[in-house]
Amino acid sequence: MSIRWKFALTLAGLAALAAIAASALGYAQTRSQLLGQVDASVSSGAQRAAQAPAPQAPVGDAGSLRLGDLRSIPGLPPQPDDGEHPRDRRGPAPMLDRALIVQKLSSAGGVTRAAVGIRLPVNANDRAIAAAGIPGQAPIRSETIGDETVRMTTAGVPGGGAVQVARSVSETNSILAGLRNKLALLTLAIMGLAGLAGLLIARRATRSLESLTESAERVAGTGLPEESIAVDGNDEIGRLGRAFSQMLASLAESREQQQRLIQDAGHELRTPLTSMTTNLAVLDRLDQLQPEDRAMLLADLKSETGEMAALVNELVELSAGGSDEPYRPTDVERIVRRTAERASRRTGRQINVTAEAVTIDGQARSIERAVSNLLDNAGKFDQSTAPIELTLTADSVEVSDSGPGIPVGEEERIFERFHRSVEARNVPGSGLGLSIVSDIAARHGGRAYALNRSPGGATVGFSFTQASRTGHTD
Repeated sequence: MSIRWKFALTLAGLAALAAIAASALGYAQTRSQLLGQVDASVSSGAQRAAQAPAPQAPVGDAGSLRLGDLRSIPGLPPQPDDGEHPRDRRGPAPMLDRALIVQKLSSAGGVTRAAVGIRLPVNANDRAIAAAGIPGQAPIRSETIGDETVRMTTAGVPGGGAVQVARSVSETNSILAGLRNKLALLTLAIMGLAGLAGLLIARRATRSLESLTESAERVAGTGLPEESIAVDGNDEIGRLGRAFSQMLASLAESREQQQRLIQDAGHELRTPLTSMTTNLAVLDRLDQLQPEDRAMLLADLKSETGEMAALVNELVELSAGGSDEPYRPTDVERIVRRTAERASRRTGRQINVTAEAVTIDGQARSIERAVSNLLDNAGKFDQSTAPIELTLTADSVEVSDSGPGIPVGEEERIFERFHRSVEARNVPGSGLGLSIVSDIAARHGGRAYALNRSPGGATVGFSFTQASRTGHTD
């Protein structure tokens, strides 16, 4: 079952419960009021009948009380004409529905006068009231006479005897039955309207969810995250839709970057592979080469192999999204001096180090790799004999050279993967070194930056956070 139907049925069920509760309360109050009115008329009629004087001459058969006798009881409602039996009328019995039924008892509890055709039941309590001979009234009770239900009571007559007064509840039951039917129909109507309203509300609320579901199914089926989802509103569903759209956009961007990385890597690998293929072809005539040519060939193969190995290592690190090395308190000054010493031995270049004693919570191997890449970059572009300057401050590492500098507009682009300016196309390298520096800086809460020096050369470095200054050395 869909969320839409669940929502509609839930709303209809809640509306039904509310309607049933309201109907039951209204019905109970109406029934109580109607029966209260019947009981009030029975009690008032019994009181007046008990206080009324007996008629001087009986009318009708001996021992029976015809309806005309009721006219002698002040305060009782009008009765049918003499001789008209209630059972002879067609349709519902009007006397039982609208009139009071009166029956008189002797002191012994026997019926002395009764309404024609109707005899009210007499129980022990009624006989006790008749024998007492003092005013008093029994609690009102329900009795069934034939197929009629009446509410009746017994009132004592001063000097002995009692009078019984009853009233039919057929009319009341008929009104209550009609009320029940109307309340049932009203409850069904409320349920139907509530269900329809719930369906419309759920349809409006789940429209964005259906769009999200369809988009997710398309992405799962095609594997292509290029989806555009139109969402509106500031509710939870709208926020979910926007978050899903952003997620798809991020996936699409990641997929594009992955494809670009593969294409760029293939392009960068093609050059050393071509050179190695050529050199390997020359190896078939190795015995025909002069010793110096052999040495150059082998040196070239070693250089191309090393470049390929470095490129593969850099690609692996980039594809992994960073190092899994833990963050520990790291002595950055020690790393900087050690890396500069190793680079100086390898290249034969003089590297001047100016460093503060700095300790940060970082990845030691990654920071060493970043510093090494900055020094390698400076050595490649600065072919002069001037020393390279390496500076460590409390929150940054910078390497300055005396080379040709950075072309205008390339200060940010040099940190992109595989980016090579026109002037740097003939310089060896993979184009990934500064990109790795940028990633390492970002992992340490900083950024990579580059700027030109005056009168010539460039300064390339990166910043970091969580640094604590512990001293200064030159």
